[in-house]
Amino acid sequence: MSSINKTLGIIGAGQLGMMIVEAAKKRGMNTIVLDPNPNSPAFRIADKYINKSFSDINAVTELCKNSDIVTYEFENVDDVIINAVCEKYNIPQGAMPLYYSKNRLREKKLANSCKIPTASFQSVRKKEDLINGIKKFGYPCILKTTEDGYDGKGQLFIHNEEDLPKAYEFIQINCMLMECILEKVVSFDFEVSSISFRSLDSSFTMLPIVRNIHKNGILNLTIAPAILSKQLENKIIEASRSFMEMNNFYGIMTIEFFVQGNDIFFNEMAPRPHNSGHYSIEACNYSQYDLLIMSLLGEKLPQDITLKPCVMKNILGYNLDFVDKIKKMNLKDTYIHMYGKKEVMPNRKMGHITFIGYDLEKYKNTIENI
Repeated sequence: MSSINKTLGIIGAGQLGMMIVEAAKKRGMNTIVLDPNPNSPAFRIADKYINKSFSDINAVTELCKNSDIVTYEFENVDDVIINAVCEKYNIPQGAMPLYYSKNRLREKKLANSCKIPTASFQSVRKKEDLINGIKKFGYPCILKTTEDGYDGKGQLFIHNEEDLPKAYEFIQINCMLMECILEKVVSFDFEVSSISFRSLDSSFTMLPIVRNIHKNGILNLTIAPAILSKQLENKIIEASRSFMEMNNFYGIMTIEFFVQGNDIFFNEMAPRPHNSGHYSIEACNYSQYDLLIMSLLGEKLPQDITLKPCVMKNILGYNLDFVDKIKKMNLKDTYIHMYGKKEVMPNRKMGHITFIGYDLEKYKNTIENI
């Protein structure tokens, strides 16, 4: 179905915004993006851009005025501003997914309300809360900020009593601004991502469930498919569907689950395209970006999503030389995506590479040690 003459507005113009723009262009859509960073990747390819703060309600309103549909590429957008403009403009996902996903306590309580298990957790506002939580959960546990934490930031593992002084300092610094959350550490076998879509016509679909492998708290590899038992796969599918339907969420929803035997534990949610879904651009007949746009347009979502098994590798600032090595290998069915970011930092996401036809064992044997 054609989307020519429709304009898609995107709050955020990083690499996710850039890939949403690319998918929109395939549909013949116009695009406008908003971001405070003048070197944002999506600025280079969007039809229009607004170089202003996300917290500038006039800038957000300008974006909405010039768009037929509006979405967002990250969860730390101000839900209060989005809620205000939702009354007048077409933002199908609304503000509620942002309200929950930007706060670790709220999102876990929401999962529990949908009967989706999480690791045991409690709020921490002061030292006494931490001590009581440790008595309840035991060691090890993990202390996190409720907001603004990602890629391993804003969290502290507490392995034993020797870590308590650092934990007290963490509370002293962070609880001046917000409450924190203490979680019992789940001894899990692996982590998976479920990326689901619910259209405005209420049809539902999912990408294949994938396995995530992290390095230093940041996603390193995504393995598609995850290779799960039918029982476990059905459990994840049902939890993902019920989470969207019970909360009346539309658009896209990524949930990271910890897997322990045949049990699953909700870890985090993200109402936007996800790093672990980049592989779908080449490996699936519909990418996560295609399906997001279809759901926002109210189109019936496809159930026949196909997958070519693959491995997706994140490229961070510290391993840019890996890209040159892969180029020299001239591998078949290997797709390199660089985001065009000017500033290189060691743990900044600079690109990704998708290796079609690889599983984890083949990747380790032929790629990992180059």
